[in-house]
Amino acid sequence: MTAAILAMGAVTPIGLSAATASAAYFADLPNHREHPFFVDKRGAPVSMAYVDGIDALPEAERIALLAQAAVADLLRDLPGDVATPADLLLALPSARPGIDEAALGQTVVEALRSFAPALSIVGVKVGHFDQAGGVMALGAARMRAAQAGARPSLVIAADSLVGPDALDWIDAGDRLLSPANAFGLIPGEAAGALLIGPPGSVAGLPGVAAVVGYGEGRETHDKPPGPWLGRGLSRAVLTATEGMPEAEVRPGHIFADLNGEPWRADSFGHALTRFAPRLAEGSALHVLANRTGDIGAAFGIVAAIFAVIGRAKGFLPGRHAGICAMAGPGARAAVVLDLGPEGRLWE
Repeated sequence: MTAAILAMGAVTPIGLSAATASAAYFADLPNHREHPFFVDKRGAPVSMAYVDGIDALPEAERIALLAQAAVADLLRDLPGDVATPADLLLALPSARPGIDEAALGQTVVEALRSFAPALSIVGVKVGHFDQAGGVMALGAARMRAAQAGARPSLVIAADSLVGPDALDWIDAGDRLLSPANAFGLIPGEAAGALLIGPPGSVAGLPGVAAVVGYGEGRETHDKPPGPWLGRGLSRAVLTATEGMPEAEVRPGHIFADLNGEPWRADSFGHALTRFAPRLAEGSALHVLANRTGDIGAAFGIVAAIFAVIGRAKGFLPGRHAGICAMAGPGARAAVVLDLGPEGRLWE
């Protein structure tokens, strides 16, 4: 059965809803701001992208609040009187200073159960695969939707790299963009939420797009200091695009989790030389970090939302888009979305 995207919600530094964030993204309106007091270990000012209205909190609580905000936005797509049993697929960051995987998962799940009674969470699966996590969750939702009688999947991805522990951790590895480091990243934060299931399975909603291809890979040889040849990323994209040889269905857009770090650029560039024939001629590259900063584990879901709304509003010609992502430990994942006819959303 088709894995249709039935409802969606997001909160990002460039917009507090899926609609406003997408509008800002396609209007090329970044929200990178100089941190009011944090400087890197060289004493240089640091830029970041954060969500207004989320008070400074321990990272686990901050990520939980971001996830709640994304779900609140998603619920606006659903009739108010509908109680929807769903299985939760949650993509969160992997362990790092300030993040304990088990404790973070428990905090976010408990926050979601208490916050969204209209979405009755039944099964729970939590993954910690950083930027690749949201894309992997989309693949899992696609597989579940193909099973007869399966419940819809509530796919949520959330991350925050703007807390003191995260900033110190990134700075310790010389990874912050600053006047002294032209090849660093801008920390960001975001959350995205998608309700995925067969068309009509929730309140008769037909769906606004569909997950039609998925692939995974692992980088088994690429290790610091390189070279970064991207073989695992190539396998992921090639698998996701299998069965799409016709020119009219090749992805015309690819959303990648590039963030300024050279190893990601090298991996993607080498992989692109292998999977480029699977893309439409003149295909476009989309880099969310240019507007939102690096949003970590939230990347895949937020990218999917931008793709769906961008197509509906006429910003993305061609009805197919690809999303690919890389997790530091080696996981690589890619999906292909069928975005439907132009202008279908919110008619």
